[in-house]
Amino acid sequence: MITGACSYAFANGYTSLLWPGLQYGFGSAYRDNTVGAYAVASANAIADGGYPTAYAYGQAIANAEPGSDNWRALVAATAAIFCNSADAASAWSAAIAVAVEVEDGPADGARQSNGCRLLVDAYGAAVQQCGQGLFTVLDGIDATAARTLQTCGLIDAVPAGYGGGGGGSGR
Repeated sequence: MITGACSYAFANGYTSLLWPGLQYGFGSAYRDNTVGAYAVASANAIADGGYPTAYAYGQAIANAEPGSDNWRALVAATAAIFCNSADAASAWSAAIAVAVEVEDGPADGARQSNGCRLLVDAYGAAVQQCGQGLFTVLDGIDATAARTLQTCGLIDAVPAGYGGGGGGSGR
């Protein structure tokens, strides 16, 4: 259902009406202690829905207010995804790439800063949450995820031998 809503919103210019609801969903899941499951379901929706779905989630990330409940929820969700699997991390990275405009050239400073700040915060949370398991996941991420990590200055945190060739969203 969410992929259909994202596709419709994207095709008709209504994404700005959709992303606040996506943020709210993460906030609700965070308060209910179900953010990990909600995050993986969202990553699966991005994998299934492609760019229109990634775009909607990316707008939710780019427009999150640092320090807000929705921000904390998106950080926790991103950390959970990066502790889950390379496929989930690759799909979710398509949304983060929208937030930092990795695919479309440089973003204005504020938006790129916001997307990267969320990614950096989530990376730190993922290291605490799953330790070395994070690096196993990162070893299998796709090219979009690797470019996003590089754009945000995190690629150096990936240990030597990083392959970055695995699965995911196909982006």
